[in-house]
Amino acid sequence: MYGRHVATLTRARDRLSLAYTEEAQDTYDVNTPLLSISLPVGPQAFPHDRARPFFEGLLPEGETRRVLAYDFRLQEDDIFGLLGVLGRDCAGALIILPEGEAPPDPRACAPTSITQQEVVARLRRLSIEPLGVDEMVRVSLAGVQQKMVLSRLPAAVTAAAGDVPTVPPELVELVTARVVDFAAGRPTRQAI
Repeated sequence: MYGRHVATLTRARDRLSLAYTEEAQDTYDVNTPLLSISLPVGPQAFPHDRARPFFEGLLPEGETRRVLAYDFRLQEDDIFGLLGVLGRDCAGALIILPEGEAPPDPRACAPTSITQQEVVARLRRLSIEPLGVDEMVRVSLAGVQQKMVLSRLPAAVTAAAGDVPTVPPELVELVTARVVDFAAGRPTRQAI
């Protein structure tokens, strides 16, 4: 939160767990609903049955999820993998990054002004580019409906650009994702 790494999401044998960082525990009172009321700040790690519903709720559903999973060569039920490719801009001002990766600099990739005709063209492509996700845009919006992120500024309509979150950086909560590959017999970090 506010540019701080507040939690670590881990996957081991396809099971997720979430643990708050020491910094988050020192900054926020115990039981503060920082990410969710179901995942309050505390010293305990949250097991799969507590972490999975929250993180799955950040992802799209239905055909949108099927298309995105196919495009990124992932299984539809691979929550960790999907968040790895789409987690740069999630609801609730969350950015999900691989361990050690710095959050994007909002000044590095400003939103792009688009015309009304471009908005219409993007809306028409939603069936093949769900959420407006393409080689540049990485965003996750929950639900079944086709949608994309646009911002209306006083002088223009803008589209999401790059992996820069659509919320101001002072409101961003950081969650770092990490995976342990037990099949290989050694801890590895997922390049997400």
